[in-house]
Amino acid sequence: PSEYWKIVVLWVFLDANGKSTRWPDFEAFIAEYRLGFGLSLSSGIAQRFSEAIVAVFRNRLDEIEEPIMNEVLASQPTSEKAEWIRHRRELSVVTGKKEDRLYAIKIYTDDPAITAVGHERLIRAIEVWKGVVSDYNLRTAIARKRQIGPIVIWLGFHFFSILGKIIVPDAKRKR
Repeated sequence: PSEYWKIVVLWVFLDANGKSTRWPDFEAFIAEYRLGFGLSLSSGIAQRFSEAIVAVFRNRLDEIEEPIMNEVLASQPTSEKAEWIRHRRELSVVTGKKEDRLYAIKIYTDDPAITAVGHERLIRAIEVWKGVVSDYNLRTAIARKRQIGPIVIWLGFHFFSILGKIIVPDAKRKR
C-alpha cells in the first residue's frame, strides 16, 4: 500500500490548434508517488486527509465529552444545561448528525481552528489535538504561528469571538 500512486496525470499532446496529435493513443501517463506542489488537485487531496484527521479528533473528544454531558443530565435534570442537551440530542435524531457538541473544529488544508465553550473544554480539546498530532506523526505550525484566545486570525480573517464578529481586512477583501 505504501507504493500506491498518489496521482496520475494524463499527458495529452496537442498541436497549435489545441487538437490531440495522438488521439486515441495516449502515450503519456505520469504516476506520482508523492503529493507534489503546483497541481490544483494537491490541495483537494490534502483537504480530504485533513478532514479525516478532524474526524479522528471529533471521535476522541466526543468520547470524553459524552460522560460529562450525561453527568449534567443525571445531576441537574431540570437545569437549562440539561434541557439544552436533551433538545440537541433530539435534533441529532432528526439530522443524523451529532448536534450536542460544545466545541467546533474547522480545518483548511493544514490550518485548523478549534473553538470550545469554557476553558476546561478548550484544554481537553487541545490535549486531544496534541494526541492526534502525535499519533499520526504530524508536524504543526511553529510556535509563533499558534494562537489561543478570544481574538485570533485564521485564514486572513480576524475573529472576535467575544463580540461575535469577523473582520475581513481590506487586503483580503480586494483579492
